[in-house]
Amino acid sequence: IRKYKGTISRVYVGNNTTINMNGDFTQWNASAITARYTDYKNDTVDRNTTGFGGVKYTDTTGRNDIVAARAAKDANNFYFYVETASNITSYTDKNWMTLFLSVNNNGGPNWYGYNYAVNLKTPKDSTTAYLQQTAGGWEWYDAGTVKMKVSGNKMMVAVPRASIGATGDLFHIEFKWADNYTDNDIWSFYEHGDSAPYGRTNYV
Repeated sequence: IRKYKGTISRVYVGNNTTINMNGDFTQWNASAITARYTDYKNDTVDRNTTGFGGVKYTDTTGRNDIVAARAAKDANNFYFYVETASNITSYTDKNWMTLFLSVNNNGGPNWYGYNYAVNLKTPKDSTTAYLQQTAGGWEWYDAGTVKMKVSGNKMMVAVPRASIGATGDLFHIEFKWADNYTDNDIWSFYEHGDSAPYGRTNYV
């Protein structure tokens, strides 16, 4: 079916690979990192259009244009990489480069399936982000901190397995990057800022 529809093969997660959070971003080019994803480019342009019935649609929330994502893992951490078309804006921006996580199809407290989020609130500093967990819906509390690095148009974070309850050999994890969305509005992933992947879908 994938071949018939012109869809690429399912992503191969790959073997354990440790990312040095103090190292440079070239380590993400290693052939051992096979979980690679792409996103539409140029989908953050301003909108100023007249629609049906003369209704004016205006949106200027486009900010960081996400174009690629990657993931890796080792015995202790999950590593996530994201790339944008231009240099990533300051970490002090509101609703900035947030990583939403859905772990093990958790049926517990969640916000539209997401149990955890990185950068849901402003990072502690340029190298330390907050990991938060939902108590149910858009009610989040601190669940620890994670290492983060940003350079130019690239960013990476390391999320400890233990902090999201993803220990052992078998697990299921879905993730989404989003920037400049609207709080507690799942449909904002279609309308505002940028998200990767688009809308209600996730990378697996």
